[in-house]
Amino acid sequence: MDQSIIKHPVYIISKGRAKRCLMARYLHGEGIDFKVAFEPQEYDEYAENIPSKYLFKLDFSNLGMGSMPARNACWDDAIKIGAEKHFIFDDNIQYYSIR
Repeated sequence: MDQSIIKHPVYIISKGRAKRCLMARYLHGEGIDFKVAFEPQEYDEYAENIPSKYLFKLDFSNLGMGSMPARNACWDDAIKIGAEKHFIFDDNIQYYSIR
């Protein structure tokens, strides 16, 4: 995919799936930049399985609130880098199609 058409940052919310982050594999294979958002206690495992340029270590652990804090952290990061919009995917999506 032509990277020049990707205007907005892409985030993948992940927990406990460093070895099986399907969406990261798919996007990497398509040549699309992304960030995998994960909790700090999982850093070593994600760093072993995903190239460092795609890692986005969150600053909290095990809040017990589902994915919402991670989604908010991605939104905050997108705002910080000046993005008007961003995309968030779950880690267990195998592929997607735009029609």
